[in-house]
Amino acid sequence: MATRLLVTGRPGCGKTTLVKALLKRFPNRFCGFYTEEVREGDLRSGFTVADVRGLQRLLFASVSFSKAKKRVSKYGVDVAAFETVALKEMERSLEEKTPLVIDEIGKMELFSERFRNLLEQVFSSPLFVVATVHSHPHPFTDALKRRSDVELLFLDRSNFDETLSKLTFCTASFFERRKQKGFEAGEEIKTSLKG
Repeated sequence: MATRLLVTGRPGCGKTTLVKALLKRFPNRFCGFYTEEVREGDLRSGFTVADVRGLQRLLFASVSFSKAKKRVSKYGVDVAAFETVALKEMERSLEEKTPLVIDEIGKMELFSERFRNLLEQVFSSPLFVVATVHSHPHPFTDALKRRSDVELLFLDRSNFDETLSKLTFCTASFFERRKQKGFEAGEEIKTSLKG
């Protein structure tokens, strides 16, 4: 069974909602982060990045970041703000050997060289990873999708429940195998809650 599950799909198909639903089914078992839209009325004005523990949330992309050197469409990207949240969680996962959730690996996030370098470390480690990835062609993410230890899942509005069930089964199977190897569930929870 693959130890890296990558979920891809068009913008707005529900990738972040899927990740949050999975985290709700496995509380305190993951390190990681997710990104969410910021809306002003009916208009999307930016994106935040938040850690899965709910301790930190920062605006990292916005239409108001007019002086930002990195841009995707109308959004200026604050790479340092993204790194503040995302890299801390990825480093914690590697240090504690705790399963990792990444939402998402996309154009904005890939501006960060440190993020790309940490992703290479993560995918060279034995960590169990659930990540969302953009559907656009990109040399870095195309290489991740081709890895032999990756299972690529395609999400759209018609298969949300099916995809969530698949992620839930794979995650539960991982924790069961880990428990059988002598890593008790209580220790997992204690480890993942360490600051």
